[in-house]
Amino acid sequence: MVAVVVVVVVVVVVVVVVVVVVVVVVAVKVVVVLVVVGTVMVADYKSSSSSSTSDNGSSCSKVAVVVRLVVVIVVVVVVVVVVVVVAVVVVVVVVIVVAVVVVMAIAVVEK
Repeated sequence: MVAVVVVVVVVVVVVVVVVVVVVVVVAVKVVVVLVVVGTVMVADYKSSSSSSTSDNGSSCSKVAVVVRLVVVIVVVVVVVVVVVVVAVVVVVVVVIVVAVVVVMAIAVVEK
């Protein structure tokens, strides 16, 4: 029975580590994408503002850049929040399952 408890604890630790690693990897990817998109948008913004001579054209392109930037930021925030919530839920479920298994194992041992 002790072996079962040890195996369960090891499995829980591995699952938690995997979840944490996945969350970190996704967060890093999101940050990289945000940096790349931001860099492209800034370059876009600079080229459009310097090349366009008419006020109307430059203001339209500025609005488009700002709208795109806001959309990207909102999407990134939503994705990060969803990933973190999913990771937390997974960890909580795993901890609950482990607690139940350990309690059942202890009950069996005491009998």
